[in-house]
Amino acid sequence: MGFGGGSAIDAGKAIAALMTNEGDVFDYLEVIGRGKPLAKPPLPIIAIPTTAATGAEVTRNAVLAYPSIA
Repeated sequence: MGFGGGSAIDAGKAIAALMTNEGDVFDYLEVIGRGKPLAKPPLPIIAIPTTAATGAEVTRNAVLAYPSIA
């Protein structure tokens, strides 16, 4: 379940995807990661937004921050 703003909902979506797909989150990140497609569908998620801004509850993408590799 994702409850809160866009960050909480995006975290819930990422966790749901990683629960059914092996590997590290870095394997699935586009641009800075390996960009692998998900082999299995994510677990179902209920998104409950508490703010109106990002629209995270209506997209299949998740925005995640990753520490600098440099």
